[in-house]
Amino acid sequence: MGAAPTPQQPQRPKSSLVELRVTGWTAEDDVPRIVQFLNRHASKRKGGPRQTGGPASLAPNLIKSSRTADGVLIIRVRQDDVPAFGKINNFQFTSTNGSQKLAISGPGIRASEKAVDAESSTLDKAAKDASTGKEGLMELLKGFLERRYDPSQKMLNLSNIASDEQISEIGMFTTTSRRAKFMPALMVAVDKALPTRAAKAEAIVSVSLSNNGLPDLSLVSEVARTLPDIKNLDLSGNELSDPSALGPFKSRLRNLGEIVLAGNPLQSQEGWQDKVTKFFPRLRLLDGVQVRTEAQIARLDQPKEVPMPSASNLWIDPQGVAQAFVLDFIKLFDEDRTTLIQRWYDGESTFQVNVNARARGGAGSSHDRTPWDSYLQQSRNIRIIRNKRARYSRKAKGPSQISEAFAKIPPTRHPLLESDAYNLSCIPQPNCPDPTGQSVVGVTGCLINLQSQYEEHRTAKGADQIVRRAFERTIVLAPGGPSGWRIISDLLSLHAGGGTPAWIPQTTINPIETPVPAPVPAGAAPAALPLGLTPEQQAIVMQVQADTRLKADVAVDLLTHANWDISAAAALFQERLHLIPPESFEGPAPVVNGGNL
Repeated sequence: MGAAPTPQQPQRPKSSLVELRVTGWTAEDDVPRIVQFLNRHASKRKGGPRQTGGPASLAPNLIKSSRTADGVLIIRVRQDDVPAFGKINNFQFTSTNGSQKLAISGPGIRASEKAVDAESSTLDKAAKDASTGKEGLMELLKGFLERRYDPSQKMLNLSNIASDEQISEIGMFTTTSRRAKFMPALMVAVDKALPTRAAKAEAIVSVSLSNNGLPDLSLVSEVARTLPDIKNLDLSGNELSDPSALGPFKSRLRNLGEIVLAGNPLQSQEGWQDKVTKFFPRLRLLDGVQVRTEAQIARLDQPKEVPMPSASNLWIDPQGVAQAFVLDFIKLFDEDRTTLIQRWYDGESTFQVNVNARARGGAGSSHDRTPWDSYLQQSRNIRIIRNKRARYSRKAKGPSQISEAFAKIPPTRHPLLESDAYNLSCIPQPNCPDPTGQSVVGVTGCLINLQSQYEEHRTAKGADQIVRRAFERTIVLAPGGPSGWRIISDLLSLHAGGGTPAWIPQTTINPIETPVPAPVPAGAAPAALPLGLTPEQQAIVMQVQADTRLKADVAVDLLTHANWDISAAAALFQERLHLIPPESFEGPAPVVNGGNL
Protein backbone atom coordinates (compact mmCIF):
# COMPACT_ATOMS: atom_id res chain seq x y z
CA MET A 1 0.00 0.00 0.00
CA GLY A 2 1.15 3.53 -0.75
CA ALA A 3 1.88 6.09 1.85
CA ALA A 4 -1.01 8.08 3.19
CA PRO A 5 -1.30 11.43 1.50
CA THR A 6 -0.05 14.37 3.48
CA PRO A 7 -2.99 16.51 4.57
CA GLN A 8 -2.97 19.88 2.86
CA GLN A 9 -2.18 22.70 5.23
CA PRO A 10 -4.75 25.50 5.22
CA GLN A 11 -3.47 28.62 3.52
CA ARG A 12 -3.01 31.65 5.68
CA PRO A 13 -4.78 34.73 4.41
CA LYS A 14 -2.47 37.07 2.54
CA SER A 15 -1.77 40.44 4.04
CA SER A 16 -0.61 43.44 2.04
CA LEU A 17 3.01 44.40 2.61
CA VAL A 18 4.15 47.92 3.44
CA GLU A 19 7.43 49.45 2.30
CA LEU A 20 9.51 51.20 4.94
CA ARG A 21 12.63 53.26 4.20
CA VAL A 22 15.72 53.08 6.40
CA THR A 23 18.38 55.78 6.24
CA GLY A 24 21.35 56.86 8.35
CA TRP A 25 23.69 54.01 7.37
CA THR A 26 26.71 54.39 5.07
CA ALA A 27 28.35 51.05 4.23
CA GLU A 28 26.66 48.69 1.77
CA ASP A 29 28.43 45.75 3.45
CA ASP A 30 26.49 46.48 6.67
CA VAL A 31 23.05 45.99 5.06
CA PRO A 32 22.62 42.27 5.98
CA ARG A 33 23.54 43.03 9.59
CA ILE A 34 21.21 46.06 9.61
CA VAL A 35 18.32 43.88 8.43
CA GLN A 36 19.03 41.37 11.21
CA PHE A 37 19.34 44.21 13.73
CA LEU A 38 15.98 45.73 12.75
CA ASN A 39 14.24 42.36 12.65
CA ARG A 40 15.56 41.35 16.09
CA HIS A 41 14.59 44.57 17.87
CA ALA A 42 11.19 44.90 16.15
CA SER A 43 10.34 41.31 17.13
CA LYS A 44 10.99 42.08 20.79
CA ARG A 45 8.51 44.97 20.65
CA LYS A 46 5.83 43.15 18.70
CA GLY A 47 5.06 40.70 21.50
CA GLY A 48 3.47 37.28 21.03
CA PRO A 49 5.15 33.85 21.09
CA ARG A 50 8.77 33.52 20.01
CA GLN A 51 9.74 30.81 17.55
CA THR A 52 11.75 27.95 18.99
CA GLY A 53 13.64 25.10 17.44
CA GLY A 54 17.33 25.45 18.19
CA PRO A 55 19.79 26.15 20.90
CA ALA A 56 18.30 29.57 21.37
CA SER A 57 15.00 31.22 20.65
CA LEU A 58 14.85 32.77 17.18
CA ALA A 59 13.15 36.04 16.32
CA PRO A 60 10.27 35.72 13.85
CA ASN A 61 11.00 36.94 10.35
CA LEU A 62 9.14 40.26 10.28
CA ILE A 63 11.07 41.62 7.29
CA LYS A 64 9.76 39.79 4.23
CA SER A 65 12.19 41.31 1.72
CA SER A 66 14.78 44.07 1.45
CA ARG A 67 16.67 46.01 -1.20
CA THR A 68 18.72 49.19 -1.52
CA ALA A 69 18.16 52.12 -3.88
CA ASP A 70 19.90 55.51 -3.94
CA GLY A 71 21.46 54.97 -0.54
CA VAL A 72 18.17 53.94 1.08
CA LEU A 73 17.40 50.51 2.53
CA ILE A 74 13.83 49.56 1.61
CA ILE A 75 12.23 46.79 3.66
CA ARG A 76 8.81 45.21 3.18
CA VAL A 77 6.82 44.19 6.27
CA ARG A 78 3.25 43.22 7.11
CA GLN A 79 0.82 46.02 7.96
CA ASP A 80 0.33 44.57 11.46
CA ASP A 81 4.08 44.73 12.13
CA VAL A 82 4.56 48.41 11.24
CA PRO A 83 3.98 49.68 14.84
CA ALA A 84 6.84 47.49 16.07
CA PHE A 85 9.23 49.15 13.62
CA GLY A 86 7.93 52.56 14.66
CA LYS A 87 9.11 51.80 18.20
CA ILE A 88 12.72 51.28 17.05
CA ASN A 89 12.92 54.41 14.90
CA ASN A 90 16.28 56.19 15.42
CA PHE A 91 17.87 53.20 17.18
CA GLN A 92 21.70 53.25 17.26
CA PHE A 93 23.43 50.62 15.10
CA THR A 94 27.12 49.81 15.58
CA SER A 95 28.62 49.58 12.11
CA THR A 96 32.17 49.17 10.82
CA ASN A 97 32.28 52.96 10.65
CA GLY A 98 31.06 53.54 14.19
CA SER A 99 27.65 54.18 15.76
CA GLN A 100 24.90 55.19 13.33
CA LYS A 101 21.30 56.27 13.96
CA LEU A 102 18.86 54.36 11.72
CA ALA A 103 15.89 56.52 10.74
CA ILE A 104 12.76 54.65 9.57
CA SER A 105 10.02 56.32 7.55
CA GLY A 106 6.92 55.17 5.69
CA PRO A 107 3.19 54.57 6.18
CA GLY A 108 2.40 54.19 9.86
CA ILE A 109 5.75 55.54 11.09
CA ARG A 110 5.19 58.85 12.85
CA ALA A 111 7.97 61.37 12.32
CA SER A 112 9.24 62.88 15.54
CA GLU A 113 10.85 66.25 15.97
CA LYS A 114 14.08 64.40 16.77
CA ALA A 115 13.96 62.84 13.32
CA VAL A 116 13.41 66.25 11.78
CA ASP A 117 16.32 67.65 13.77
CA ALA A 118 18.52 64.81 12.51
CA GLU A 119 17.57 65.59 8.94
CA SER A 120 18.08 69.27 9.66
CA SER A 121 21.69 68.64 10.59
CA THR A 122 22.22 66.92 7.24
CA LEU A 123 20.63 69.79 5.35
CA ASP A 124 21.79 72.71 7.46
CA LYS A 125 24.80 73.39 5.28
CA ALA A 126 22.66 73.46 2.15
CA ALA A 127 20.07 75.59 3.93
CA LYS A 128 22.69 78.14 4.93
CA ASP A 129 23.94 78.25 1.36
CA ALA A 130 20.37 79.14 0.37
CA SER A 131 20.57 82.18 2.74
CA THR A 132 18.20 80.72 5.29
CA GLY A 133 20.58 81.44 8.12
CA LYS A 134 20.93 79.55 11.39
CA GLU A 135 17.28 78.59 11.62
CA GLY A 136 17.92 75.73 9.23
CA LEU A 137 15.35 73.42 7.77
CA MET A 138 12.38 74.35 9.97
CA GLU A 139 12.57 78.00 8.87
CA LEU A 140 12.73 76.83 5.28
CA LEU A 141 9.61 74.68 5.75
CA LYS A 142 7.82 77.52 7.52
CA GLY A 143 8.48 79.77 4.55
CA PHE A 144 7.25 77.06 2.19
CA LEU A 145 3.98 76.78 4.11
CA GLU A 146 3.49 80.55 4.04
CA ARG A 147 3.95 80.60 0.27
CA ARG A 148 1.64 77.66 -0.32
CA TYR A 149 -1.23 78.51 2.03
CA ASP A 150 -4.25 80.45 0.73
CA PRO A 151 -6.19 81.79 3.76
CA SER A 152 -9.14 82.98 1.64
CA GLN A 153 -9.74 79.43 0.38
CA LYS A 154 -8.36 77.72 3.51
CA MET A 155 -6.27 75.67 1.12
CA LEU A 156 -2.79 74.18 1.48
CA ASN A 157 -1.28 73.83 -1.99
CA LEU A 158 1.30 71.01 -1.97
CA SER A 159 1.24 70.46 -5.72
CA ASN A 160 4.43 69.95 -7.78
CA ILE A 161 6.67 70.41 -4.75
CA ALA A 162 9.86 69.60 -6.67
CA SER A 163 9.41 72.76 -8.77
CA ASP A 164 9.64 75.04 -5.73
CA GLU A 165 12.85 77.05 -6.14
CA GLN A 166 13.97 77.13 -2.51
CA ILE A 167 13.21 73.45 -1.96
CA SER A 168 15.07 72.61 -5.15
CA GLU A 169 18.11 74.73 -4.23
CA ILE A 170 18.88 72.73 -1.09
CA GLY A 171 18.54 69.41 -2.94
CA MET A 172 15.55 68.21 -0.94
CA PHE A 173 14.45 65.93 -3.79
CA THR A 174 17.84 64.81 -5.05
CA THR A 175 17.74 61.46 -3.18
CA THR A 176 15.01 59.05 -2.17
CA SER A 177 16.05 59.45 1.47
CA ARG A 178 15.47 63.20 1.52
CA ARG A 179 12.28 62.93 -0.52
CA ALA A 180 10.89 60.40 1.98
CA LYS A 181 11.56 62.73 4.91
CA PHE A 182 10.23 65.94 3.43
CA MET A 183 6.51 65.42 4.11
CA PRO A 184 6.94 64.18 7.73
CA ALA A 185 9.15 67.20 8.40
CA LEU A 186 6.63 69.53 6.76
CA MET A 187 3.81 68.14 8.91
CA VAL A 188 5.90 68.78 12.04
CA ALA A 189 6.03 72.40 10.90
CA VAL A 190 2.24 72.34 10.50
CA ASP A 191 1.93 70.96 14.05
CA LYS A 192 4.00 73.85 15.38
CA ALA A 193 1.93 76.43 13.53
CA LEU A 194 -1.42 74.80 14.40
CA PRO A 195 -0.95 72.87 17.67
CA THR A 196 -4.48 71.45 18.06
CA ARG A 197 -6.71 69.36 15.81
CA ALA A 198 -9.45 71.97 16.04
CA ALA A 199 -7.07 74.68 14.86
CA LYS A 200 -6.02 72.56 11.89
CA ALA A 201 -9.64 71.76 10.97
CA GLU A 202 -10.54 75.46 11.08
CA ALA A 203 -7.53 76.68 9.08
CA ILE A 204 -7.13 73.96 6.43
CA VAL A 205 -10.20 72.67 4.58
CA SER A 206 -8.60 71.74 1.24
CA VAL A 207 -5.27 70.15 0.28
CA SER A 208 -3.76 69.75 -3.18
CA LEU A 209 -1.14 67.06 -3.82
CA SER A 210 -1.44 67.19 -7.59
CA ASN A 211 1.41 66.70 -10.09
CA ASN A 212 3.87 65.15 -7.64
CA GLY A 213 4.42 61.92 -9.62
CA LEU A 214 3.13 59.80 -6.73
CA PRO A 215 2.79 56.05 -7.53
CA ASP A 216 1.09 55.62 -4.15
CA LEU A 217 0.45 57.72 -1.06
CA SER A 218 3.10 56.26 1.23
CA LEU A 219 5.37 59.32 0.84
CA VAL A 220 2.54 61.68 1.82
CA SER A 221 0.73 59.52 4.39
CA GLU A 222 1.62 62.03 7.12
CA VAL A 223 -0.79 64.50 5.51
CA ALA A 224 -3.76 62.27 6.41
CA ARG A 225 -2.43 61.75 9.93
CA THR A 226 -1.87 65.44 10.58
CA LEU A 227 -4.94 66.80 8.75
CA PRO A 228 -7.66 64.13 9.18
CA ASP A 229 -10.55 66.64 8.93
CA ILE A 230 -9.96 68.07 5.45
CA LYS A 231 -13.02 68.19 3.20
CA ASN A 232 -11.43 68.48 -0.27
CA LEU A 233 -8.42 66.68 -1.76
CA ASP A 234 -6.77 67.07 -5.18
CA LEU A 235 -4.62 64.12 -6.32
CA SER A 236 -4.78 64.81 -10.04
CA GLY A 237 -1.79 64.37 -12.33
CA ASN A 238 -0.04 61.66 -10.31
CA GLU A 239 0.84 58.03 -11.13
CA LEU A 240 -1.80 56.25 -9.03
CA SER A 241 -2.47 53.04 -10.97
CA ASP A 242 -5.00 51.34 -8.69
CA PRO A 243 -7.63 52.45 -6.15
CA SER A 244 -5.74 50.48 -3.50
CA ALA A 245 -2.99 53.11 -3.77
CA LEU A 246 -5.31 55.35 -1.73
CA GLY A 247 -5.00 52.95 1.20
CA PRO A 248 -3.02 55.25 3.57
CA PHE A 249 -5.78 57.87 3.30
CA LYS A 250 -9.00 55.85 3.27
CA SER A 251 -9.11 54.99 6.98
CA ARG A 252 -8.22 58.51 8.14
CA LEU A 253 -10.05 61.04 5.97
CA ARG A 254 -13.52 60.11 7.24
CA ASN A 255 -14.96 63.57 6.50
CA LEU A 256 -13.64 63.93 2.96
CA GLY A 257 -16.38 65.36 0.74
CA GLU A 258 -14.64 65.84 -2.61
CA ILE A 259 -11.67 64.19 -4.31
CA VAL A 260 -10.09 64.84 -7.72
CA LEU A 261 -8.22 61.96 -9.40
CA ALA A 262 -8.12 63.15 -13.01
CA GLY A 263 -4.96 62.26 -14.91
CA ASN A 264 -4.15 59.08 -12.94
CA PRO A 265 -3.76 55.63 -14.59
CA LEU A 266 -6.34 54.12 -12.20
CA GLN A 267 -9.11 55.72 -14.28
CA SER A 268 -8.58 53.03 -16.92
CA GLN A 269 -9.75 50.34 -14.50
CA GLU A 270 -13.36 49.18 -14.59
CA GLY A 271 -15.38 50.10 -11.51
CA TRP A 272 -12.71 52.32 -9.98
CA GLN A 273 -15.30 54.95 -9.06
CA ASP A 274 -17.25 52.50 -6.87
CA LYS A 275 -14.10 51.45 -5.02
CA VAL A 276 -13.03 55.01 -4.33
CA THR A 277 -16.54 55.95 -3.18
CA LYS A 278 -16.54 53.08 -0.66
CA PHE A 279 -13.20 54.24 0.77
CA PHE A 280 -14.64 57.58 1.91
CA PRO A 281 -18.12 57.33 3.52
CA ARG A 282 -18.94 61.06 3.22
CA LEU A 283 -17.65 61.57 -0.31
CA ARG A 284 -20.11 63.64 -2.40
CA LEU A 285 -18.10 64.56 -5.49
CA LEU A 286 -15.61 62.44 -7.42
CA ASP A 287 -13.93 64.37 -10.24
CA GLY A 288 -16.83 66.82 -10.09
CA VAL A 289 -19.50 64.11 -10.42
CA GLN A 290 -21.97 63.57 -7.58
CA VAL A 291 -21.67 60.08 -6.08
CA ARG A 292 -23.81 60.59 -2.95
CA THR A 293 -26.72 62.84 -2.06
CA GLU A 294 -26.88 65.04 1.02
CA ALA A 295 -29.67 62.81 2.36
CA GLN A 296 -27.45 59.71 2.12
CA ILE A 297 -24.67 61.44 4.01
CA ALA A 298 -27.09 62.79 6.63
CA ARG A 299 -28.14 59.22 7.44
CA LEU A 300 -24.60 58.54 8.67
CA ASP A 301 -25.23 60.89 11.60
CA GLN A 302 -28.42 59.12 12.62
CA PRO A 303 -28.38 56.37 15.26
CA LYS A 304 -27.51 52.98 13.81
CA GLU A 305 -30.61 51.45 15.37
CA VAL A 306 -33.66 53.64 15.81
CA PRO A 307 -36.09 51.89 18.19
CA MET A 308 -39.79 52.07 17.50
CA PRO A 309 -41.39 54.68 19.80
CA SER A 310 -43.06 52.87 22.65
CA ALA A 311 -46.05 55.21 22.56
CA SER A 312 -47.14 53.97 19.10
CA ASN A 313 -48.85 50.62 19.36
CA LEU A 314 -49.47 48.33 16.41
CA TRP A 315 -52.19 45.84 17.22
CA ILE A 316 -53.30 43.60 14.34
CA ASP A 317 -55.68 41.03 15.80
CA PRO A 318 -58.75 40.68 13.52
CA GLN A 319 -60.06 37.56 15.26
CA GLY A 320 -59.55 38.92 18.78
CA VAL A 321 -57.51 35.85 19.72
CA ALA A 322 -54.49 37.77 21.03
CA GLN A 323 -56.73 40.13 22.99
CA ALA A 324 -58.52 37.30 24.77
CA PHE A 325 -55.18 35.57 25.38
CA VAL A 326 -53.58 38.61 27.02
CA LEU A 327 -56.53 39.11 29.36
CA ASP A 328 -56.44 35.45 30.39
CA PHE A 329 -52.65 35.22 30.58
CA ILE A 330 -52.12 38.21 32.91
CA LYS A 331 -54.88 37.07 35.26
CA LEU A 332 -53.68 33.47 35.50
CA PHE A 333 -49.99 34.35 35.91
CA ASP A 334 -50.88 36.31 39.04
CA GLU A 335 -53.49 33.88 40.41
CA ASP A 336 -53.06 30.34 39.07
CA ARG A 337 -49.90 29.48 37.13
CA THR A 338 -50.72 25.77 37.08
CA THR A 339 -53.93 26.39 35.12
CA LEU A 340 -52.03 28.84 32.92
CA ILE A 341 -49.54 26.13 31.93
CA GLN A 342 -52.25 23.54 31.30
CA ARG A 343 -54.25 25.92 29.10
CA TRP A 344 -51.58 27.60 26.98
CA TYR A 345 -48.37 25.52 27.01
CA ASP A 346 -47.64 22.13 25.45
CA GLY A 347 -44.66 19.80 25.07
CA GLU A 348 -42.95 22.03 22.49
CA SER A 349 -43.43 25.32 24.33
CA THR A 350 -40.32 27.07 25.67
CA PHE A 351 -39.82 29.64 28.43
CA GLN A 352 -36.78 31.62 29.53
CA VAL A 353 -35.94 34.54 31.83
CA ASN A 354 -33.39 37.22 30.98
CA VAL A 355 -32.27 39.60 33.73
CA ASN A 356 -30.46 42.80 32.78
CA ALA A 357 -29.36 44.19 36.12
CA ARG A 358 -27.69 47.21 34.49
CA ALA A 359 -30.68 48.45 32.48
CA ARG A 360 -33.02 51.06 33.88
CA GLY A 361 -36.70 51.09 32.99
CA GLY A 362 -39.15 53.94 32.48
CA ALA A 363 -38.46 57.59 31.70
CA GLY A 364 -37.71 58.85 35.20
CA SER A 365 -34.35 59.48 36.82
CA SER A 366 -35.12 57.38 39.91
CA HIS A 367 -35.06 53.60 39.67
CA ASP A 368 -35.59 50.82 42.15
CA ARG A 369 -32.53 49.10 43.52
CA THR A 370 -33.82 45.68 44.38
CA PRO A 371 -31.73 42.48 44.55
CA TRP A 372 -32.28 39.86 41.86
CA ASP A 373 -31.69 36.84 44.10
CA SER A 374 -34.85 34.98 42.98
CA TYR A 375 -34.00 35.28 39.28
CA LEU A 376 -30.25 35.09 38.75
CA GLN A 377 -30.09 31.30 39.08
CA GLN A 378 -32.35 30.88 36.05
CA SER A 379 -31.44 34.02 34.08
CA ARG A 380 -30.34 33.18 30.53
CA ASN A 381 -28.90 36.55 29.50
CA ILE A 382 -26.50 35.29 26.83
CA ARG A 383 -24.41 38.47 26.99
CA ILE A 384 -23.42 37.39 30.49
CA ILE A 385 -23.96 33.61 30.55
CA ARG A 386 -21.12 32.19 28.43
CA ASN A 387 -21.24 28.56 29.54
CA LYS A 388 -23.02 26.41 26.94
CA ARG A 389 -24.36 23.98 29.54
CA ALA A 390 -25.86 26.83 31.59
CA ARG A 391 -27.45 28.31 28.49
CA TYR A 392 -29.01 24.97 27.62
CA SER A 393 -30.24 24.13 31.11
CA ARG A 394 -31.84 27.53 31.70
CA LYS A 395 -34.23 27.22 28.75
CA ALA A 396 -37.33 25.42 30.01
CA LYS A 397 -39.26 23.25 27.55
CA GLY A 398 -42.56 21.52 28.14
CA PRO A 399 -45.08 21.86 31.01
CA SER A 400 -42.91 20.12 33.60
CA GLN A 401 -39.81 22.30 33.20
CA ILE A 402 -41.88 25.45 32.74
CA SER A 403 -43.77 24.67 35.94
CA GLU A 404 -40.46 24.42 37.82
CA ALA A 405 -39.31 27.74 36.36
CA PHE A 406 -42.59 29.47 37.28
CA ALA A 407 -42.31 28.16 40.84
CA LYS A 408 -39.03 30.05 41.29
CA ILE A 409 -40.67 33.36 40.39
CA PRO A 410 -42.19 35.04 43.48
CA PRO A 411 -45.92 35.90 43.55
CA THR A 412 -46.74 38.84 41.28
CA ARG A 413 -49.50 41.37 40.73
CA HIS A 414 -49.79 43.04 37.32
CA PRO A 415 -51.61 46.37 36.79
CA LEU A 416 -55.05 46.36 35.22
CA LEU A 417 -55.11 46.39 31.43
CA GLU A 418 -57.48 49.38 31.48
CA SER A 419 -54.64 51.53 32.87
CA ASP A 420 -51.93 53.37 30.94
CA ALA A 421 -49.21 51.19 32.47
CA TYR A 422 -48.84 48.94 29.39
CA ASN A 423 -47.23 49.19 26.00
CA LEU A 424 -48.82 46.44 23.87
CA SER A 425 -48.25 45.30 20.30
CA CYS A 426 -49.39 42.37 18.19
CA ILE A 427 -48.47 41.53 14.60
CA PRO A 428 -48.91 38.38 12.47
CA GLN A 429 -46.17 35.77 12.85
CA PRO A 430 -45.94 33.53 9.76
CA ASN A 431 -44.30 30.10 9.47
CA CYS A 432 -45.25 28.85 12.94
CA PRO A 433 -45.11 25.04 13.29
CA ASP A 434 -48.33 23.36 12.18
CA PRO A 435 -49.37 20.93 14.96
CA THR A 436 -51.27 18.79 12.42
CA GLY A 437 -48.28 18.54 10.11
CA GLN A 438 -50.44 19.31 7.07
CA SER A 439 -48.73 22.58 6.10
CA VAL A 440 -45.09 22.44 5.06
CA VAL A 441 -44.64 26.22 5.31
CA GLY A 442 -46.37 26.38 8.69
CA VAL A 443 -49.30 28.45 9.89
CA THR A 444 -49.72 32.11 10.81
CA GLY A 445 -49.79 32.99 14.49
CA CYS A 446 -49.28 36.16 16.54
CA LEU A 447 -46.17 37.86 17.87
CA ILE A 448 -47.25 39.60 21.09
CA ASN A 449 -45.13 42.06 23.04
CA LEU A 450 -46.09 43.33 26.51
CA GLN A 451 -44.15 46.03 28.38
CA SER A 452 -45.01 47.21 31.86
CA GLN A 453 -44.04 46.58 35.45
CA TYR A 454 -45.47 44.35 38.15
CA GLU A 455 -45.37 44.20 41.92
CA GLU A 456 -43.64 41.25 43.54
CA HIS A 457 -43.75 39.88 47.07
CA ARG A 458 -40.05 39.38 47.77
CA THR A 459 -39.27 36.85 50.48
CA ALA A 460 -35.72 35.80 49.53
CA LYS A 461 -33.10 35.87 52.30
CA GLY A 462 -35.72 36.55 54.96
CA ALA A 463 -37.15 39.62 53.23
CA ASP A 464 -40.85 40.48 53.42
CA GLN A 465 -41.49 43.39 51.10
CA ILE A 466 -43.36 44.46 47.98
CA VAL A 467 -41.01 45.50 45.16
CA ARG A 468 -41.40 46.54 41.51
CA ARG A 469 -39.93 44.88 38.45
CA ALA A 470 -40.01 46.37 34.95
CA PHE A 471 -40.62 43.66 32.38
CA GLU A 472 -40.98 42.95 28.70
CA ARG A 473 -42.72 39.75 27.67
CA THR A 474 -42.43 38.49 24.09
CA ILE A 475 -44.75 35.62 23.22
CA VAL A 476 -45.30 33.73 19.97
CA LEU A 477 -48.86 32.36 19.90
CA ALA A 478 -49.92 29.87 17.22
CA PRO A 479 -52.85 27.51 16.48
CA GLY A 480 -52.84 24.27 18.47
CA GLY A 481 -52.99 23.13 22.07
CA PRO A 482 -55.98 22.36 24.31
CA SER A 483 -57.44 25.88 23.94
CA GLY A 484 -57.11 25.99 20.17
CA TRP A 485 -54.03 28.18 20.49
CA ARG A 486 -50.70 27.47 22.15
CA ILE A 487 -47.56 29.32 23.18
CA ILE A 488 -44.58 28.49 20.98
CA SER A 489 -42.09 30.58 22.94
CA ASP A 490 -42.27 32.85 25.99
CA LEU A 491 -39.41 35.25 26.79
CA LEU A 492 -39.53 37.26 30.02
CA SER A 493 -36.97 40.10 30.19
CA LEU A 494 -36.56 41.96 33.47
CA HIS A 495 -34.82 45.14 34.58
CA ALA A 496 -35.07 47.73 37.34
CA GLY A 497 -38.42 49.49 37.59
CA GLY A 498 -38.69 53.23 37.17
CA GLY A 499 -42.26 54.07 36.21
CA THR A 500 -44.04 53.98 32.86
CA PRO A 501 -44.60 57.60 31.70
CA ALA A 502 -42.97 56.84 28.33
CA TRP A 503 -45.65 54.23 27.63
CA ILE A 504 -48.69 56.48 28.00
CA PRO A 505 -50.28 56.24 24.53
CA GLN A 506 -50.42 59.47 22.55
CA THR A 507 -51.15 58.17 19.06
CA THR A 508 -52.13 54.57 18.48
CA ILE A 509 -53.02 52.40 15.54
CA ASN A 510 -56.02 50.20 16.27
CA PRO A 511 -55.53 50.37 20.06
CA ILE A 512 -56.61 47.37 22.06
CA GLU A 513 -59.92 47.66 23.85
CA THR A 514 -60.72 45.81 27.02
CA PRO A 515 -63.88 43.75 26.61
CA VAL A 516 -65.34 41.34 29.09
CA PRO A 517 -63.11 38.25 28.92
CA ALA A 518 -64.73 35.50 26.93
CA PRO A 519 -63.55 31.88 26.93
CA VAL A 520 -61.85 30.71 23.77
CA PRO A 521 -63.63 27.54 22.61
CA ALA A 522 -61.51 24.47 22.14
CA GLY A 523 -60.42 23.94 18.56
CA ALA A 524 -61.43 27.47 17.54
CA ALA A 525 -58.99 29.02 15.10
CA PRO A 526 -59.36 31.66 12.43
CA ALA A 527 -59.57 30.65 8.82
CA ALA A 528 -56.09 30.11 7.44
CA LEU A 529 -54.77 32.75 5.10
CA PRO A 530 -54.09 31.67 1.50
CA LEU A 531 -50.60 30.33 0.83
CA GLY A 532 -48.01 32.31 -1.09
CA LEU A 533 -48.48 35.63 0.70
CA THR A 534 -45.53 37.57 2.05
CA PRO A 535 -45.58 38.58 5.74
CA GLU A 536 -46.38 42.16 4.67
CA GLN A 537 -49.31 40.97 2.55
CA GLN A 538 -50.58 38.81 5.40
CA ALA A 539 -50.56 41.83 7.70
CA ILE A 540 -52.50 43.89 5.13
CA VAL A 541 -55.07 41.11 4.67
CA MET A 542 -55.63 40.85 8.41
CA GLN A 543 -55.98 44.64 8.62
CA VAL A 544 -58.62 44.64 5.85
CA GLN A 545 -60.44 41.77 7.55
CA ALA A 546 -60.50 43.66 10.83
CA ASP A 547 -62.08 46.71 9.21
CA THR A 548 -64.42 45.07 6.66
CA ARG A 549 -65.24 41.68 8.23
CA LEU A 550 -64.53 40.11 4.82
CA LYS A 551 -63.43 36.52 4.72
CA ALA A 552 -59.74 35.97 4.04
CA ASP A 553 -60.07 34.82 0.43
CA VAL A 554 -62.42 37.71 -0.43
CA ALA A 555 -60.04 40.22 1.21
CA VAL A 556 -57.15 38.84 -0.84
CA ASP A 557 -59.23 39.14 -4.02
CA LEU A 558 -60.11 42.76 -3.16
CA LEU A 559 -56.47 43.69 -2.53
CA THR A 560 -55.33 41.93 -5.70
CA HIS A 561 -57.71 44.07 -7.79
CA ALA A 562 -56.36 47.16 -5.98
CA ASN A 563 -52.71 46.17 -6.59
CA TRP A 564 -52.28 45.77 -2.81
CA ASP A 565 -52.86 49.48 -2.25
CA ILE A 566 -54.98 49.72 0.90
CA SER A 567 -56.34 53.17 -0.06
CA ALA A 568 -57.40 51.92 -3.48
CA ALA A 569 -58.90 48.85 -1.83
CA ALA A 570 -60.94 51.10 0.47
CA ALA A 571 -62.37 53.02 -2.49
CA LEU A 572 -63.11 49.81 -4.39
CA PHE A 573 -64.80 48.26 -1.35
CA GLN A 574 -67.02 51.32 -0.88
CA GLU A 575 -67.91 51.32 -4.57
CA ARG A 576 -68.90 47.64 -4.71
CA LEU A 577 -70.22 47.10 -1.19
CA HIS A 578 -73.79 46.65 -2.44
CA LEU A 579 -72.61 43.93 -4.87
CA ILE A 580 -70.78 41.79 -2.30
CA PRO A 581 -72.95 38.80 -1.20
CA PRO A 582 -73.62 38.33 2.53
CA GLU A 583 -71.76 34.99 2.61
CA SER A 584 -68.51 36.88 1.83
CA PHE A 585 -68.60 38.40 5.32
CA GLU A 586 -67.86 36.80 8.67
CA GLY A 587 -70.40 39.15 10.26
CA PRO A 588 -72.61 42.10 9.35
CA ALA A 589 -71.18 44.28 6.59
CA PRO A 590 -69.80 47.57 7.99
CA VAL A 591 -70.88 51.02 6.93
CA VAL A 592 -68.00 52.68 5.05
CA ASN A 593 -67.70 56.45 4.79
CA GLY A 594 -65.08 58.71 3.26
CA GLY A 595 -63.29 55.99 1.34
CA ASN A 596 -61.43 54.69 4.39
CA LEU A 597 -61.41 51.11 5.54
